[in-house]
Amino acid sequence: MYLFSLFASESCLQHFAKLAHGSVALGEQISFWWSVFSEIHSKQVKYFPTLFTNEYLINDAFFDWNMMQNYQQQFNLVYNQMFGTFPDVSLKYHCRYERGLCLYHSLMYNRRKNCNSYNVCVNICTDNTNSNLCYGQILFFFYVEEKPFFFLKQFMNSKNKFSRLVKPIEQVKDWSMFMDKYYSILRRSISHLVILPCSCIVSKCLFFPLNKDFLVCTPIELETEHD
Repeated sequence: MYLFSLFASESCLQHFAKLAHGSVALGEQISFWWSVFSEIHSKQVKYFPTLFTNEYLINDAFFDWNMMQNYQQQFNLVYNQMFGTFPDVSLKYHCRYERGLCLYHSLMYNRRKNCNSYNVCVNICTDNTNSNLCYGQILFFFYVEEKPFFFLKQFMNSKNKFSRLVKPIEQVKDWSMFMDKYYSILRRSISHLVILPCSCIVSKCLFFPLNKDFLVCTPIELETEHD
């Protein structure tokens, strides 16, 4: 018995369904609008290697200025500590950032709905150049000297190990090491605000509440979400 996924055909049918409205002459409508679509969109699309390396902040009108008021004073202080001056009134804030094929949202993006692309893993280099993986929520993005930065609500890493919370599988070698590698425990009750360059972002993450004080976090290694 062979099993085949219907994902591709279902996706195609949904696309065709969007070309028709109502319940009269659906086939004729789909044929007409598909012909228009084919003429407007050139099939000679050229892609370049920069498709995977370009990074930029998206300009749009979906920034939540009401929520921004809750962080403006703290942002000004952190900005001053990092850059030695307070942000200029001309500083423009952004709610989305794209790097290659990955799109990151922020908490200020008022059209995110159930999307949680603001939960991220970041690599913070210490003074001795050792990497330090941390986790948090992106509040918003901005440029400084044409370089993209973001304002992050960073949660404190817990010393507790996730492997201690679940029953080990003794048949699997180094089971605890792999569990603790892919699942981290954060103190959701303790956080601080930092400014980091967007190059520090490693990946998106999934946060699962463990209780009122702790979160379980796991990075998303394979990008599956689209905007």
